[in-house]
Amino acid sequence: HRMSTSQKIKKILKAVNPQQVSSSVVGLISGFFSVIATLRVQVARAITVGSSVADSLYGLIESSVKPITLQVVPNHLQKWVLPFVVYVVKVLGILTAYFFSRAVMTFTICSKGAELMLKGIQSGTARTGKQISSRELSVIAQILFVLSTLGVIKQYVLGFDLPGIVWIVLFPFAVSEWVLAFVVA
Repeated sequence: HRMSTSQKIKKILKAVNPQQVSSSVVGLISGFFSVIATLRVQVARAITVGSSVADSLYGLIESSVKPITLQVVPNHLQKWVLPFVVYVVKVLGILTAYFFSRAVMTFTICSKGAELMLKGIQSGTARTGKQISSRELSVIAQILFVLSTLGVIKQYVLGFDLPGIVWIVLFPFAVSEWVLAFVVA
């Protein structure tokens, strides 16, 4: 006997605790906005660091670019060369700062994943009544560290894209990442 949609909804509403649903939704929304705020701060930090690096290199740029431009660039364009070079250096500084920030964040996320996996292994073995010795725990932690490091390397090799079939499986997460990227930008 098939249940109608309204019967299914009634069953769900009867079985589900509204307080838990409410707190879960609040947690999801809070997490979403926390991620957005963190990403905006990281982008702002990359812009600030990149700009300040370029500003600190201004004297060096001026002393090395000016003599070359006097010989190569026509007189009527020389006034534009230094500002152009400074902004190119700023953009390169921002991109470099963003790259390093992303590298640190990627390693942090991979390490956190390894830590969560280790806690999951401990919790799972504790439920079965089995104890993991400190030596076994140390070996598992080392293996997870190696796996997280390989994860970081793999992310850079793939250019932060998901490989083949994994992309299909993780499509909902990819969509949420695109939404975050759109909201942050």
